[in-house]
Amino acid sequence: MNGVKLFRLNLELVRCAGCEYRLMSKFARRATQLTMREFPIGRTISLIIAAVYLVLSGFSANSIAKLLAGLLIVGGALLLPLACIWFGDELAEYIGTFPGPAINRKSPAWMVKLGGWVLLLLPAIIFLFLARS
Repeated sequence: MNGVKLFRLNLELVRCAGCEYRLMSKFARRATQLTMREFPIGRTISLIIAAVYLVLSGFSANSIAKLLAGLLIVGGALLLPLACIWFGDELAEYIGTFPGPAINRKSPAWMVKLGGWVLLLLPAIIFLFLARS
């Protein structure tokens, strides 16, 4: 299923099951081909770690309002690391501008995923260092 890249839209011409061709993004094609057996172990481990963070934030709450606020804050803080781990290949291909300096070349996907792991494990590492002292 090799596709032809069209412009900078990162679309591929894909031959589907009915011998028909259609334009599909790389991300959509990967998502349709992913089965539970092929679910990467890194995604599973990162999801378990994120769930542990959410459960720990829930145990520290005294009321329902603090529980919801804690879950929203921790859940929001987990979005960037999980996105970097789960979609590191797609995020690494981004070239463009954000508020700040422009990104003018692709990043290595392994570096985006590594940064996601560092961000995800940073609270646990800080806790371990504080618990020792």
